[in-house]
Amino acid sequence: GTWLKGFAVADLNQFHYDVARTVKIPPPIPDEASIPRSQQGEDVQPYTIVEGPIYWKAADFKGEDNAHKWQYHLTEQDISEVDIALAAIQEKGIKIEDLRKEDFPLPTLGPKLEAIRDEVVHGKGFHLIRGFPTERYDRWQTVAIYYAFGLHWGNPQAQNAKGHIVGHIKAIGTDPKLVGTRPYTTSVAHGYHSDGSDIATLLCLRDAKEGGLSNWVSSVSIHNELLRRGRKDLVEVLTRGEFWLPAHNVWGAPEDTWTGPEDPAWVNFPLFHYHHNRLSVQAYEG
Repeated sequence: GTWLKGFAVADLNQFHYDVARTVKIPPPIPDEASIPRSQQGEDVQPYTIVEGPIYWKAADFKGEDNAHKWQYHLTEQDISEVDIALAAIQEKGIKIEDLRKEDFPLPTLGPKLEAIRDEVVHGKGFHLIRGFPTERYDRWQTVAIYYAFGLHWGNPQAQNAKGHIVGHIKAIGTDPKLVGTRPYTTSVAHGYHSDGSDIATLLCLRDAKEGGLSNWVSSVSIHNELLRRGRKDLVEVLTRGEFWLPAHNVWGAPEDTWTGPEDPAWVNFPLFHYHHNRLSVQAYEG
């Protein structure tokens, strides 16, 4: 399958790091009622169960009865607005990289996209938009529309050292064993991680014959589950950053391959961050 990757969610990630070795004997599971609680965006305190829409489990969204909670299907009017805006930028000869939000007005779809953005950033952290007619547009048009949607969600941010704003998730024959190789350029499974932006987006261009499934998890729920199971000790370790990651896994390297010494530099990097009354999580594959 082929996907486009755009700028934009944190807070939807899991971690893979072996920090259990830093403690000797697991503590007893506490009475859940005894664990302090706080509210995301209001009064978050370290080592408390963080409540709010971001604290969810997959069961909360399963079934057709719950589809409306996390899916929006584009309407004929939405597509008509997209077509009108697309024709206008093509007539003006505006390049994709020069597009501004005002160049791609979406009178009724725009507010819907912004409501979805608010739900992603301040609510449960994810949303699925269905019904984008990829067969209707050529590749340039598809990327232009996708980029324009992103402008209704925020400001573009480069994804890698090459400065890519929109990247292609496609196996192109790169060696997954080579340090610094981006997993999305290979056919290997890409582990749970968070991107370094407020929102990350994907657009499916073509379904894969097999594989290619995407899944996500609430990192706040993982944080809370550790506390619920009496593993405050692990949360403390993950907050202090008492583990290390190769530098290229955190901020990448020139040309997306490691070009430094034989042994790459290592970075002390915490997962859990309590800041401005919010719990945020940054998870990178080790």
